[in-house]
Amino acid sequence: MAELTSDEQMAAYSEAVASGLYAKRTGLTGKYDNVRRYWEDEITRSYLRKPLLKLLERSKRLLRRLRILDLGCGSADGYELLGGIRYRDPDLCGHEVDILTPDVLGLYKGTDLNADLLEQARAIYGHNPKLVFKQGDFTQGSPLAADEEPYDLYFTSFGTMSHHNRDATAVQLLTGIAKRVEHYAVVVCDWLGRYSYEWQSLWTDDTRKNRNMDYVVSYIYEKEEREARRAELQHLTLRLMSRPEVNQVIGQASKRAGVEIRPLTFFDRSTLIGRHMDTRDYNRHAQPLRKAVNSLHEANLRTDLHSLIFN
Repeated sequence: MAELTSDEQMAAYSEAVASGLYAKRTGLTGKYDNVRRYWEDEITRSYLRKPLLKLLERSKRLLRRLRILDLGCGSADGYELLGGIRYRDPDLCGHEVDILTPDVLGLYKGTDLNADLLEQARAIYGHNPKLVFKQGDFTQGSPLAADEEPYDLYFTSFGTMSHHNRDATAVQLLTGIAKRVEHYAVVVCDWLGRYSYEWQSLWTDDTRKNRNMDYVVSYIYEKEEREARRAELQHLTLRLMSRPEVNQVIGQASKRAGVEIRPLTFFDRSTLIGRHMDTRDYNRHAQPLRKAVNSLHEANLRTDLHSLIFN
């Protein structure tokens, strides 16, 4: 499979923005469906809560506010994800349940290569002086300027790290971050899982094969429109990763930077309900479980419980 250039891959996101389905909260379909909001985002927040609290405690001791760099920020979905993390058990006197409040945030900087997504982000958050958005390609190394202060949290979300089609660029990014860290920082990396059931046709026990997949953002359309527009849909080249491969990238970056990079945890945010379960683009035997779970969260809609039975 020929590797697409960065500009060619950005066309897929521009197409998604133009469709309107990358902004509209649709519930049953689209980018912001119910599974995304009530399942995937909440699972992710539960894993991010502990490291975020540790970063905030450290910032308070140093008498400064938290700095966040979102790599491949898109339309600032990462900020929404982080902003929704709450204290598990706020005390009776506490009036703030959100962890990332305006008084603890010093700067959120989002970088992305796609101008349309950045324009969408500025339209939503441009009024907030603590949120800035810059165009840049994080697959070409760390976007930190030479005189820029390091960040506390380096964040990727929703498969963004899979844009590193070659592991060498992921190693380069993590090495650049590690060399600039002041004693401690958290890096959140989000890759597409190699063994997700929704693309079982790509499974292999030889990780030298099927390293990159030809990914189509077809899930934002209803079935009829998806099939009608099949020939005109834009494609992405995205890296599939397993835990041993991630550890190899981390090990190489740690050695090159001369800094300990220690994995904290691994988790899967969408077990068996990935977006392409319903499209069946990569596994013709997949059941449309995402549609079924979406309907569970939809008001005034009766779910056919037989649709949740999985063999």
